[in-house]
Amino acid sequence: MNIPKNLEVAEVLRQKKLFKSELNDINTKHWKDIHYKEWQCILKGLEYIPIKKVNPRHNQHNKVKVMRLNDGYIFESVGDCKMQEGIHGVLMRKLLKEETKYKKVIK
Repeated sequence: MNIPKNLEVAEVLRQKKLFKSELNDINTKHWKDIHYKEWQCILKGLEYIPIKKVNPRHNQHNKVKVMRLNDGYIFESVGDCKMQEGIHGVLMRKLLKEETKYKKVIK
């Protein structure tokens, strides 16, 4: 694929009113594959939705373990407990605060 000119990119983005596009800020010489994919979608008139990676937990060493009180099962983290039990975050915080069904395990 030919590298488009910066003025061409700017003009097309201005016509399509994509003022906040990342392509406005990057020189076409420094484009990567994701930029070319976005450019192709813009030219075809399609909406480009980039695939975002799942961000890993930043602090792997200080996970708070959670214990289910009725059978003593220990979850590795609050997030694991929410996912496995299917509990909403607000309800999970409430249950941990009340310590009726779940309890934080402190090392």
